[in-house]
Amino acid sequence: MAVFPNRERELRMRRGIILYIGGRFLQSLLVLWVIVTFLFFLFRLAPGSPLAAYIDTTFTAEQEAALMARFGLDKPVYMQYFIYVGNLMRGELGESFTSSGQSVLDVLLDDLPNTLYLTITSLFLAYFVGVIGGVVMAAQRGMRFEKIGITFTLMTRAAPQFWVGMILLYLFSYP
Repeated sequence: MAVFPNRERELRMRRGIILYIGGRFLQSLLVLWVIVTFLFFLFRLAPGSPLAAYIDTTFTAEQEAALMARFGLDKPVYMQYFIYVGNLMRGELGESFTSSGQSVLDVLLDDLPNTLYLTITSLFLAYFVGVIGGVVMAAQRGMRFEKIGITFTLMTRAAPQFWVGMILLYLFSYP
C-alpha cells in the first residue's frame, strides 16, 4: 500500500496530460508539414509560370533566366522544397509576386491591424447577440419566439457563409 495514494494518482494524471498534449502537438506539426508539402507541390503542378506577373513580353531569355535565378526557380524541385521549408522555419516568407519589391511578411503586417479590428469586432458582436438571444429564447421556452429563433439560427448555420454574407450586405448596406 502506498503511503501517499493521492500523490501517485496526481502524478499519473499529470503524466497522462503531458503525454496527451505532447501527442497533440506532434500531430499538429505533422498536419502542418503535410499542408506545407501539399501546397508546395500543388503550386508547382499548376499550369503557367509563377513569374507570369513579372515577365513582360519584351523580356529577353537572359532576363527571364535572371528572374528565375533570383527566385530560385532554376534549381531542382527537391532543392526548392528544402529551401522553401527552411525559409518558412526562419519566418522568411519571400518576396511578393504581386507587390513587387515588398516582402510577403510586410504585406501581411500591413493588413494585420484591419484584420484584427474586423475579427475582434465580429467576435464581440457575435457573442453579445448570441448570449442575449440565448437568454431571451430560454426565457420564452416553448413559445413562438423560441421556435422562430431556432429556425433562423439553423437556417443561417446551414446556408453557405458567402451566401449569408451577400444577403446581409444586401439587407443592411443598400438604401
